[in-house]
Amino acid sequence: MIIGGTMGTGELMSFISYISQILISLMMISFAFVGIVISRASVSRIVEVLDEEIDIKDHGKDADLAVDDGSIIYDHVSFSYCGN
Repeated sequence: MIIGGTMGTGELMSFISYISQILISLMMISFAFVGIVISRASVSRIVEVLDEEIDIKDHGKDADLAVDDGSIIYDHVSFSYCGN
């Protein structure tokens, strides 16, 4: 079309620019769709975890955790690295 004289160089550049803007918009829409699909899968996994029944049951027998003087006593505590 440029060689035939029906379209100028500036018109071709404008056409290419418009097409690239449309394609970039379509790519952004497709990325958003992929993000929505991934989010739905993640939400279903989170709901699975939150709906899981708790294994630890409260028996109603709370221990008395009062500390009189605020000190901590380490009695019969040991530590060693592997191989020692």
